[in-house]
Amino acid sequence: MLKLLLLRAVLFCLFFMSVNFVSAEAEITGKEKVTSILSAVKCQDFNLPDLNSGYEKHESEAYQIKDIEYAACDGKKIQAYVVRPLTNSKQAAILYVHWLDANTKDSNRTQFLEEAKIMATKGVSSLLISTFWSIPGGYYFERRWQDDYQNTLHQLKDLQHAVEILKSIPNVDSNNLHFVGHDYGATFGAMLLSVDQSFNSAVLMAAIADISDWYVYGSGSGVPQANELDKFKQQFHSVNPHRLIQYSNAKILFQYAKNDFFISSQQAEALYTKAAKGAEVEFYDSDHSLKVEAAKNDRMKWLEKVIR
Repeated sequence: MLKLLLLRAVLFCLFFMSVNFVSAEAEITGKEKVTSILSAVKCQDFNLPDLNSGYEKHESEAYQIKDIEYAACDGKKIQAYVVRPLTNSKQAAILYVHWLDANTKDSNRTQFLEEAKIMATKGVSSLLISTFWSIPGGYYFERRWQDDYQNTLHQLKDLQHAVEILKSIPNVDSNNLHFVGHDYGATFGAMLLSVDQSFNSAVLMAAIADISDWYVYGSGSGVPQANELDKFKQQFHSVNPHRLIQYSNAKILFQYAKNDFFISSQQAEALYTKAAKGAEVEFYDSDHSLKVEAAKNDRMKWLEKVIR
């Protein structure tokens, strides 16, 4: 009888250890693996742009703005706006990353510019960056699908550099950082939140669970064919938002459209259900653009609430 009890105790310990091992292995293949992958990515030399002078002040609207440029990971140039309050008190800061839509004028760093100006009047600084899907200035439609994985890693490195810039804006409290992104901007944001724990909160608008689902809409070199598709999609296994979002410590508001051609309710659910407990989700009577006042108002009120 004693031997049987001892055997059960040993088996229980082995089972408990195996569960912990699997959990630890999942962690290693999660954010640690992505961090390791990104650390191996070779980039052009990154230098912080001048953030201390050269701002255009708008006294009547209580904000100041500067147009900056710095090197992207792939050697191209990133254009960005820095929008700041006129006051010199300690400030929260928001990183804004835009969407992709070839048929609009705001598929670039201007998308959230008006919101950033409003936030400046409330004492919040902002950084609004260009990306490889910016129109004009990007190369999304000319890219080769064979380079999509490398482009993804380069963009994540560029976002990490953007966080360095955000923290370096004068008077910004590096412990009070926030993120807002839409479409590709939100999808990359979901990845960034897991590998950079700098953010207190994030608004993710129309983010997708598997980024390769969007890449296969087309590229300058076409799309991967049947015998190439599985291998193509497998590349993104470690970096996909639905795998990484669970590691983020940020408070998250997901915003989705009820009539979204590009994201089904199942694709949305595949992402927001993976977020940490406490994430909020809102759906709007809108298409993928989410250009409805309800979404904008909810987003800005939510940010005001979570920003200390």
